[in-house]
Amino acid sequence: MKPLQRLLFMVAALVFPALSLRGQSADSPMQPDPPHSDGAKILRPQNGTLAHPGDTIQIDAVLDEGVSPVNAIAILSDIGTSENYRESAPYSFTFRIPVGEVNDNRPLLGFHNLSVFGTVHGRKNFDLASVVVEVEELELPVELYATGDLEGRRDREPNSANFLEAGSDVWIRIYGKFANGHVLDVTQSSYLSMYSSNPSVARVPTREAISSIGPGDAKIVVTYTLGSQQKQLEIPVHVKISNMGLIAEPGFLDFEEQRAGTKSEPRVVKITNQSGRPIKIGELKLYGFGIQDDTCGNATLPADGSCTFGISFMLPQAGYSRVPLEIPNDYDRLVIPLSGTAN
Repeated sequence: MKPLQRLLFMVAALVFPALSLRGQSADSPMQPDPPHSDGAKILRPQNGTLAHPGDTIQIDAVLDEGVSPVNAIAILSDIGTSENYRESAPYSFTFRIPVGEVNDNRPLLGFHNLSVFGTVHGRKNFDLASVVVEVEELELPVELYATGDLEGRRDREPNSANFLEAGSDVWIRIYGKFANGHVLDVTQSSYLSMYSSNPSVARVPTREAISSIGPGDAKIVVTYTLGSQQKQLEIPVHVKISNMGLIAEPGFLDFEEQRAGTKSEPRVVKITNQSGRPIKIGELKLYGFGIQDDTCGNATLPADGSCTFGISFMLPQAGYSRVPLEIPNDYDRLVIPLSGTAN
């Protein structure tokens, strides 16, 4: 491969993952861009093909009529590049699935794009076609464990998430230790599910975070399911909040999936002052979510007094949005987690 072409592929391999990944929620793993064809077609493998670490995939593609490459065509993915390249037909490639993690920002297990990539005459778009493949292990993990912003040591006691306020997040990753010796990040595996035993205390807004909602104890239950077999992990969560001045009801808002570009019906949030003294509240500002009928912002809330405001969700493009709504005030910090999905 010519030096310039090699450099192009190296640069594309760095840029491509950031462009292809879309948002996620706790209910589903992170998804790559949908398959597409814009100058080429991938004949093999089929979209949605399941592969395993260490597998070699045969990829066959054809260029559309009138499309001719400047130099070489290759296969690119966020988990690597093809073992060969082609300057002319037939456009057949071999792609080896890595055995270990290859990208700090993207686990090996989960969904990935395989894209036909190259420079062609008269086009600025290098990504000519893509399909989605899923990479999973063949066996159930012998052990699951959590890492991230947690406390404790897994060889002595379960790692736990401890909070001193509502509306905070801790970052987590779930790893699996397999009988074949592989130790892999399973956070984005489609075999994994996560939920909170007490959503009024803590939630799992995405697979990589735990959010505190209110005081109390909960457990994040992590389950890896393969056929009829399961492996579970429980992450204890403790939320201890002292001297709370403002209370929000509800403590979080999760909007149902809706069409991109449409505005949801407003959801009402009530703020109550339980501090025993007046509290000044500043202006409420938010992106991606609209605030309306606001009686809280730029107001002084008396002791035991309440105010309300409505929140609507709208995203111009498909995706997942998760933002914290901070209620600025002169007493303490209050954050309301918000999330929503547009399709």
